Amino acid sequence: MHAIRRVCHLARVCRLPHRAAASGRRLLRLLFLRFGQMSAGATGDVLLWQRWHIGLVAFLANAREYADGDIETDARYYRAHFSKTLRRSDQLESIVRRLRSHFTPQDIVKARAIEERLYSQTWRSPQYDVSARLRHLKVPTLIINGDYDLIPLECAKNVADALPRAGLVVLGECRHFSYLERPSEVLGAIAEFAITTPVPR
Repeated sequence: MHAIRRVCHLARVCRLPHRAAASGRRLLRLLFLRFGQMSAGATGDVLLWQRWHIGLVAFLANAREYADGDIETDARYYRAHFSKTLRRSDQLESIVRRLRSHFTPQDIVKARAIEERLYSQTWRSPQYDVSARLRHLKVPTLIINGDYDLIPLECAKNVADALPRAGLVVLGECRHFSYLERPSEVLGAIAEFAITTPVPR
């Protein structure tokens, strides 16, 4: 039941059209049939929710309107994509509005092409390894990570370990957008790091 409530909430937050929401409900029913033996426990709920969420994002990404750069469809995609990164829906809406402000559909299509090229040159490439380059950076760097961030804490720790002059701050009860969820703590961490970290000469 927890998974069903989460699905209904996600459909409302993402402002899905009726057809998409109905498809999501059908997908959820199929998942319950396939993984029904797990649905009674928390593990089953989490699994169902994750699979439905992945399916919803893929559903939106494969829509013709999304490929054409339709502004509202693009916004629906990012509401779904970032739905687990913030606890408050008003903060999620703030992020979505900022992403494509003043963009036209043509601008959105161009931006996606740039993103795809960047991804293909970095984390999608088997040869890509940023840690070796990080070891040569001498600039003091502060890494702030939420303990519920979609980026695993282990990734943040690896980056901090690779940088010669890095600080790592982990914020409790915080997800991906720490500056929205914990603005005072983020500001305080930056101020303390700036005051206590010597400037390289």
